Amino acid sequence: MVSYKDKQNKKCPKCRQEKRIVNKGLCDYCYQKFERRKIKCKVCRKILPHRARGMCNNCYKREGTPLVRCERCGEIKHHKAKRMCSNCFGKTFHYDRIKAGNYKKYHQISLEDYKEVTRSCIVCGFDKIVDLHHIDNDHNNPSKSNLIGWVVSKSS
Repeated sequence: MVSYKDKQNKKCPKCRQEKRIVNKGLCDYCYQKFERRKIKCKVCRKILPHRARGMCNNCYKREGTPLVRCERCGEIKHHKAKRMCSNCFGKTFHYDRIKAGNYKKYHQISLEDYKEVTRSCIVCGFDKIVDLHHIDNDHNNPSKSNLIGWVVSKSS
């Protein structure tokens, strides 16, 4: 018997990847890129897929959203959601995902491993602000035996 999941995941004819087919026999990415209703954008005058208010996606992000005073930073910027600009919205509601991506990018470790290693300083036991340090000073060696949590104090 074929399951519901097997019916949905098929090969997209445009990108040839195994994805969920949503509209007109295409995956969501290909449908958004190739098949959405195309208009002449009233701002940039290019013929691109329609987003809203007669604008393409880039122009709508830049000019279609109203200017508001951000509740977090206090600056007048384009509205993202919850009365915040896009920068403050991302930092407020997606901070863990941003941190996890940065740890993976810069330290080649997961967020859970980073939290475990930097739980407290190995020297003094301080647990508020702890940095990640490599024992052998090789930043390309992300093994747990090479990583320690350490508080660097300024000596005068």
